[in-house]
Amino acid sequence: MLVLPLMTHSDSPNDSNFPGSNLPGSDPEGSDLEDGETAGEAIVPSGLMELDSATRRCSLWEVSGVSWPLLRGALVLAMLGLAVAPFDLAVAAWFRSSRLPGDLGKAVHLSEAFAHGAGAATILLAAWLLDERLQGPGGRRCLSWVVIGSYGGGLVTDLIKAMVDRVRPRALDFSAVQSTLGTFASPEGIGGSDLHSFPSGHSAVAAGLGCTLALLYPRGRWLFGVLAVLACCQRLVASAHYPSDAVFGATIGLVVATLAARRPSIPCPAGSCESRPSASLKDC
Repeated sequence: MLVLPLMTHSDSPNDSNFPGSNLPGSDPEGSDLEDGETAGEAIVPSGLMELDSATRRCSLWEVSGVSWPLLRGALVLAMLGLAVAPFDLAVAAWFRSSRLPGDLGKAVHLSEAFAHGAGAATILLAAWLLDERLQGPGGRRCLSWVVIGSYGGGLVTDLIKAMVDRVRPRALDFSAVQSTLGTFASPEGIGGSDLHSFPSGHSAVAAGLGCTLALLYPRGRWLFGVLAVLACCQRLVASAHYPSDAVFGATIGLVVATLAARRPSIPCPAGSCESRPSASLKDC
């Protein structure tokens, strides 16, 4: 026969000896609970409860702290483009008849991959595969703005090329041109890509990609900067552009990449970026 023990007053759940009565959040009086808080909520660690509410989307501007210097750098580049324009013919003529020596020439030639659409896509694909911040539902938004920052400048230069004709150095008859302004023309027998010298789309992609990668991975900013400069120089060595083409193209790429970095993209714990405006993305 099954015997059920009678529960006396001293055995009630209110008694401190009752099993489970000392568990967190089990105070029957509710003296340790905040207003509106239930026992179930009380036993959840506060860190877990704050995990979702403590994350937000930080822009690259917030976590890098270098956005305004980048825009000032773009302004300096634009002024440099105006300064080098009078020397376009002399520099283009030298590169057309000369070649860089040995390994330096090879390094400059290979750097075109950093400015070419397919090369930039390969680099961004590697970043997507290796960087968890660019993956998942939240990472897709970040990835989209990384792509815009890298390629946006190239698209802008394509629009300008459709409206401005300038003969590339490789197709120019230097004996028929007396000044830089003479290259902005449409001579007979020259058409298609040979009239799309200004500005350099490759330089825009190189600057945009370099800027975006430098914001994402601050430790490699010098490497990305050097690769972008080499890619711009490659356009001169290949007689595809004049110095001012490359400089103005890089200016456009830098501006577009910096403006794209304003969009909220990177998951960032609340308070960390505001308190440290120069924080790197690895800290966020």
